Amino acid sequence: MSLAISVVIPTTGRSSLQRAVESALNQTLPPTEVIVVVDGPEHRRIDAWPDAVRVLFTGGGRGGNWARQMGIDAASGEAIALLDDDDYWLPTKLETQAALYRELEASSGCPVVGSAMLEMDPDGKNQSTLPKRFPRAGETIAEYLFVRRHIRYGETVVNSSMLMAPRRLFMDVPLDSRWAVHQDWDWLARVSGRSDLRFAMVTTPQLVHVRHGPGASVSRAGRWAVSEEWAHTQLHPNSARQFGDLLLTVTVPAALDADNRRAAWLVAFLAIRRGRPGLPALAFGAATLIVPRRWLAYLVRLAAHHAACRVFAGRATHYQGPRADV
Repeated sequence: MSLAISVVIPTTGRSSLQRAVESALNQTLPPTEVIVVVDGPEHRRIDAWPDAVRVLFTGGGRGGNWARQMGIDAASGEAIALLDDDDYWLPTKLETQAALYRELEASSGCPVVGSAMLEMDPDGKNQSTLPKRFPRAGETIAEYLFVRRHIRYGETVVNSSMLMAPRRLFMDVPLDSRWAVHQDWDWLARVSGRSDLRFAMVTTPQLVHVRHGPGASVSRAGRWAVSEEWAHTQLHPNSARQFGDLLLTVTVPAALDADNRRAAWLVAFLAIRRGRPGLPALAFGAATLIVPRRWLAYLVRLAAHHAACRVFAGRATHYQGPRADV
């Protein structure tokens, strides 16, 4: 059975937008429409595209989730596929996800489908395949994302450019534009507890994600504080393990990245006092706080080089049909 898919691309007008739109249009399963939502005024210049592309404007300063939800509200497709303007899809992305979407739907579930991705630096170097593991049977989205079972980079990954989900789910649980960090995770955490949700991922890479540093929406000095507030609001009431693990593996490094070692130690104390972090998160947090940053940077570069060598040697995992770990 065919699936009517609306693609929603929020943008501030990056030069990479053209590549993202073309990757959505050139799918083996063509989308019903591509909606580009410009977070800016209507006089912002945007390139002309075929009739299948609609361009909307927020007026400016609304943020990524506002733009995404505006596109979803205007969409006509049964399913929504999100794409960030600095990422791009491989040609079979929608086709492979649609097959898994229908498979999950047949089990009387509300499907949320992700996919593996290739991650690379803006210059095309340090390419790696993520995530390193896929959801286990019975594992909720929140458990998959936030409970750390290992401390290697990219152990579990879900971002907006991976996602395909029913439009009705986005209408029942709209994207929240309040948060300037963890925007992808926020929606996933809020829908995770639904009893009818069926979450799975296509195991072969279907998109290319361009890795950047912290976004401009929150300064480096303030990211850790917003991250802590989000974790306390969205995770702490539901899971002390998820709360503690996220603070130690995400918020503590963000505080150190802002050169605020005192805040990093306070966040670690909060994670242990109010949360219940597991051993992998405790080990990661301790290493991050104790090991000098220049050593950690070297280890990260070494791990990225090792991952790139594995990809270029042809040892990356290949797709062997839809995998539905629900």
